Order: sequence, then structure tokens, then C-alpha cells
Amino acid sequence: MDERMTYETIREWIFNCYYSYCRTKLHDRSAWVENESELGYAYDQLENAFDLPIERLMFAVSLLILDAGRSAEPFESEIRAQIRDLLSQNDLKEMINVLPHEEMEDFLWDLKVLGIISK
Repeated sequence: MDERMTYETIREWIFNCYYSYCRTKLHDRSAWVENESELGYAYDQLENAFDLPIERLMFAVSLLILDAGRSAEPFESEIRAQIRDLLSQNDLKEMINVLPHEEMEDFLWDLKVLGIISK
């Protein structure tokens, strides 16, 4: 089995991109333009960084949590479509069974918050 990135590590990578983008905006003193997003930048930087289905699912879930419904509709729709595709091709129970208990609970909570699972 390949070594898996943890949920925490995936979130840290996103935060690092997010932070870097905002710092650059401040440094350059550039104004924000319509539909510009630090989260979109993080997505662009990391969208192909994860190999395992559970990693890709964690990445997508993290993006939606960080977005908190603030982005333009196409972004959320695209990420939710990616989640649907991942879940249609992979068994969620099998994917989460590889997670340590605490990480699994954290991830399941986020899936519930987003309405991806109900229980």
C-alpha cells in the first residue's frame, strides 16, 4: 500500500498555499478582482498532488469546508461533482477504514457538515 497523506497534512498544504497567495497580494499591493480567490489558487496548485482516492476526497472536502459557501457557484459545484465521482467509483467505508480513529472521526464530521453523509 502507498503511504497516505493525512487529513491534517492535506489541510496544511492548502493553508500554506492560501497563506502564500495572500502574502503575495499584500506584498505586491495588488487589488482583489472579481472571482479571484486564494482558495482557487490553492486548488490550482494542488489539484494533481494527490494519488489515492481517500487523499483526493480529503482534498475536496477540505476545500469545501474552507470555502464555507463563499465562492461562486461553479467552484462548489465542480468540487461536489468530484466528490460524487470519487464516491461512485470507491466505497467510502473501505476508504475510511485505513484511517486511525481520531482522523476518521474528524473526517466524518466534515462529511456530515457538508451533507455528504447523514449518519
